[in-house]
Amino acid sequence: MDAVFNKTQELGAALLETEAYAQMQQAEENFAKDEAAQALLNEYGSLQAQIGAALEAEEADPAKINQLNDRVLEIQQELYENSAFIAVNEARENFARIINQVNQILKFMITGEVDSPEEGGCTEDMCASCGGHCHGH
Repeated sequence: MDAVFNKTQELGAALLETEAYAQMQQAEENFAKDEAAQALLNEYGSLQAQIGAALEAEEADPAKINQLNDRVLEIQQELYENSAFIAVNEARENFARIINQVNQILKFMITGEVDSPEEGGCTEDMCASCGGHCHGH
């Protein structure tokens, strides 16, 4: 069992050395330093708490809840347009794709099967990253 855990640690270390991980870390740092994005996140959290409290009130005020919800939607839109938010989400998605590819290779090695592309599995255009081991491409 020690060999499995050692190989797992090696895999983790190798993932930390990928360009995708470095890009994700840089995007995370940039996002954390983006004052506008952080202000929006803080306001978003505060509004979510206010909505929760308003919904739990004995006499919920639908107008107030709608007003708070409208502002939440505005903040979401502002975040979706924030370059640091966009970059961090893209970087996270890129790294998650690598993790998914690793999981697909592990699944193939254990079961001989991979998920279909619709299920998030390997596709022919992704074979360069796994060397085609998933389906022999």
